[in-house]
Amino acid sequence: MKYCPKCKSPDIVPALAGFLNSYKCKKCGYIGNLVIEVESDHK
Repeated sequence: MKYCPKCKSPDIVPALAGFLNSYKCKKCGYIGNLVIEVESDHK
């Protein structure tokens, strides 16, 4: 799961189709390639 590094929201989506690894936070508007990624242990 990915989280915004600015506001910690999980509402992160790909920012622009032409730029790989670029994300946008729908909550605070952050745009960048740095996100917090956490693996879930749930199976």
